[in-house]
Amino acid sequence: MDAPQKEYSDCLQKALRYLSVRNRSEKEMSDYLAKKNFEKDTLEKTIDYMKSRLLIDDERFALEYFARARSKNYGQAKIILELKGKGISSKTIGLAAKNTGDAEYENCMAVAVKKLAVLKDASQKKLPLFLRGRGFDWNVIKRVLRDIGQSELNTKDV
Repeated sequence: MDAPQKEYSDCLQKALRYLSVRNRSEKEMSDYLAKKNFEKDTLEKTIDYMKSRLLIDDERFALEYFARARSKNYGQAKIILELKGKGISSKTIGLAAKNTGDAEYENCMAVAVKKLAVLKDASQKKLPLFLRGRGFDWNVIKRVLRDIGQSELNTKDV
C-alpha cells in the first residue's frame, strides 16, 4: 500500500472510531481529523466518503441532537446555540426544530415544577432566570409561571 493510500486508510479508521461513540456533525469530524494532522486532501476525501455513505449527515445529526437535548429538558435557544457551535447551518437547524414539534412548553413546565420543589420561598424569584439559563423563551417562561400560579414572579424585574 502506497503512502497516500495508507494515510487515507488511517484517517478513515480514526473517523470511524470517533463516529462509533455517537453521531457527529461534519464540522466536528473535520476538526477532529485536522487535530490528527492528516493532509487536507486526505481529510476531504474521508469526509466526502463518509457523507456519500450517510455516515455523516448534518440533518440527521440536528434531529437527533434536538431529541437528546429535549430529553434533558433544554430550551430551544440553548439547543440552537449548541448546534451552531457544532457547525450546523441555520437552515438545517430550522428544519430540525420544525420536525421535533412544540415540546418547549412541556419541557419548561417539567423543569419549573422540579425546580420549585427544591426552592425555598425566598429563592423562588430566581426561577425565571433559571429557566432562561436552560434556554427557554421568555414568552414560554411567562406562560409556565402563570399556569403554575407563580405569576407574582414578575419577569420584567429580571
